[in-house]
Amino acid sequence: MKSAVLMISGGGQGIINSMFEDKIRIILKEADKMAKANELTPKQEMHLRLLTEETLCMLPEIMQYGSGTFWIENYYHKFEIHVRVKPTDVIKAERRGGNNTSLEKKGILRRICNAFDNIVNETQKQEQSKTKRAMMNWSLMIYIENLKRSGKSRHLDEWDELEKSIIANLADNVTISTVEDDIEIVVEKMLDQ
Repeated sequence: MKSAVLMISGGGQGIINSMFEDKIRIILKEADKMAKANELTPKQEMHLRLLTEETLCMLPEIMQYGSGTFWIENYYHKFEIHVRVKPTDVIKAERRGGNNTSLEKKGILRRICNAFDNIVNETQKQEQSKTKRAMMNWSLMIYIENLKRSGKSRHLDEWDELEKSIIANLADNVTISTVEDDIEIVVEKMLDQ
């Protein structure tokens, strides 16, 4: 089952305006519709809602690259929250200089947005050098595995961020990947009985 695919306009700080607030309400209603249509328990419904809200927290940052789409889909009990962005050349060039600090204090969300920034920048470099575009990916689970391998004592701040993070504690995974000319974030959660 797939929710409505919602268009989200991007391009600068103007995204944090009344239009965006209206879009947030619509997106949260879609999450509620998906929960009801799939007869989720109150706890499962809350998990889907929290993951949707966490994803929405990242939108002002990633939508500075361009316009995109948002939707939720599920295959039986596996739910996925999707944000797909089509970066524009002008915005990619403007953003390369530095990051917005709106998520600075939200540890793991900042790391996810930084990974998104890195993928956009790498695809831009590949376009400029006219090399064949390579598939690029980032995964929260791989990030966590790499932290485990390098030792907890060496990365106390990162572990602290993970322990406090809603998305890191509820999501089964968060992936960022290139899909043709777009970049997509997918938040995955198995909501079985």
